[in-house]
Amino acid sequence: YAPSDAFLEALVLANVTMPIEFGDFLSRLLTRYRIVIGPEEVRTAFNVKSSALPAPLADLKENERRMEDRLRVLGFLDRKSDDCAFVINPFHDTKTANNGATQLVDA
Repeated sequence: YAPSDAFLEALVLANVTMPIEFGDFLSRLLTRYRIVIGPEEVRTAFNVKSSALPAPLADLKENERRMEDRLRVLGFLDRKSDDCAFVINPFHDTKTANNGATQLVDA
């Protein structure tokens, strides 16, 4: 399955109000929508205790990498120099969000 750009944008806009680590974003998608992207989400979703996963590890890592690349191209991901990636919502006003309001910035 290859999610459309509009679907990825909707996921970010519905779930990100301030920068969030990419792994935490994937965990949120699993919790809220049961969307499984990478190996950690597979372990959680299928309650896997061993190293054996129900899908090839290389395929899961590739799936996670493709998701990250797509979010980056769409402008929803910022990779820092310390190799940490953050999912961002460029339409959300963090100043307003820090004051407790949940308004979006006019685009």
